[in-house]
Order: sequence, then C-alpha cells, then structure tokens
Amino acid sequence: MRMFGYMGCWAAAIASSAIASGGGASGPEATGAAAAQESGSKAADGNMSSPEDAAARTPIIVEGRRDDPPPRAQTGSRIPSQPLFKDLSVSTSTGVAGLTPGSGMTPDGDRVHKRTTRSCSSSSKDVGKQASCLLLQAQAARLQNEIPEATDIYRFLVSSEQFNPAERLAGGTELHNLAKSTGNETLREEALIRLLDSKVLDEVQQASARRTLVDLALQRGDKPLAVERLEQHVADEDADAQSVANLAILRRESGASGATALMRRAIDSITAIGGDVPQGWLDFVAANAPE
Repeated sequence: MRMFGYMGCWAAAIASSAIASGGGASGPEATGAAAAQESGSKAADGNMSSPEDAAARTPIIVEGRRDDPPPRAQTGSRIPSQPLFKDLSVSTSTGVAGLTPGSGMTPDGDRVHKRTTRSCSSSSKDVGKQASCLLLQAQAARLQNEIPEATDIYRFLVSSEQFNPAERLAGGTELHNLAKSTGNETLREEALIRLLDSKVLDEVQQASARRTLVDLALQRGDKPLAVERLEQHVADEDADAQSVANLAILRRESGASGATALMRRAIDSITAIGGDVPQGWLDFVAANAPE
C-alpha cells in the first residue's frame, strides 16, 4: 500500500455529494485526464487482482495537523540578550498585552496588524475540515496528473470509519468520477463496491450500483461473477422485474435450476402494477424448460 504524508491543509475544498452509481453524474474532470488514462489505470490497480481485492484494502494516509507547531530546538541561554519586541513605537519589551483602554500606553499612530490564515471548508455542513482538506489535496493531485495519489486519498476517505457518511460518500463519489474520467473500468467497479460496503447509499442508489456491477462483470466476460452479483441483488424482495428476468435468463443459459420460477416472479411484478409484460418473457415461461 502507498503511504503519503500531508503536512497541513490549504484553501477551501468543495465536497461533491452527487451519487456515483449506474450512469450517475460525473464530477469535475481533472485536467489531463485523457493523457493519464493508461498510467492511471495501472497505478490504481497496482498488484490487486480484482476490484473485490482492491476494495478490501484501505491505503494509509499520514496527516500532520496544521495547528501543531513545528518542532524547535532550544540552544544556548534562555535569557534573551536583546528585547523580544523591537517596535520602538511601543514603550515595553514585554509585548503588547498592556495596550488596553486606560493603560496609558498607546502605539505611535494608527497601525493595523493583519494576520492571514488558511484553512479548509466545504459547501456542505456535513463535511468537516479534515475531509475537506483531503478532497482538496486529491483535486490538486489530479490537476498535476498524480492519479495514484488522488486514488489513494479517495480510497482512504470512502473506506475509513473515522469519517461520517457524508464524507465517505464524497470520497466514493469522487473515486467513481475519477475512474470514469480515466476510462478505468476496474477502478470503477472498486469504487461501487466500496460505496456499497460503506453503507452510505440509499435503497435506490444501492440497486443502481448493484445493477451497474452486474453490467461491468458481463462486459468483461465474467458471467459467473455477474450471476453472483445479480443473485445478491435479486435476493431483495423489492428487486426490479428486469433484474429478476435477467437472472432467469442467465440461469437458463448456465443450466441452473429455478429459471422459470424467476421469470414468473418477474412477470408477476409487472402485472401487479398494471404494466405490459414483454412477449419474450412469456415465451420464456411457455418453453417450459426443465428446472
């Protein structure tokens, strides 16, 4: 696993809350994404043999708190040889704490001391400072074509329990968007698996993500995995009729039992809402293939 050290955060990060499932909306595209497609795919996959293996691993991200002072070494005498403050307009060497109304001490003339600080924030109140800083760090990495670094930050966000659901959803969404922008279908599968495992999707989003995972498995010719994923989706009694019918077809093609019963279930779901049953489904049942 890659280990990155991030010392402090800067500027303001906007955390996307768009869902990344099915044909979901894409987030901001990183500059140079097309050029990074090949290198991004290889780097994101690493030595992981499958999206499932990749989703089971969470990168280690080492962060330094901005509020922590840098380490200092005290050498020599602790008694200052010169005044600590050299502002000659203030008649004190002990600081400016005494400049209060009625103290009798005032600076020479009107002066304004300006202090500039930088922090991280999000347009969403549910996304905290730490997550906002990480999202901004990943965005900067994408703009610099550092796809592996951005990938690991998003993985860390979506899979780490230290973040709240909104922050994990933002990390998973951006991981999915990164996979789409670089054309990395393996990383896209991993992002959907991580989102499902993090339990931050609602029921509709979960169903969409599961259907997409089935489609991606079929696209790369892994029919057993597609059947396995579809079985998990159809196990829900509220699964859509199309998914149930698809499982029936895949079962019959593989010679497994229960195909006709599944197709009848799909037909019943359609008729229950007064919909039109596809003729192909009716023909499937009429064929009365052995169960």
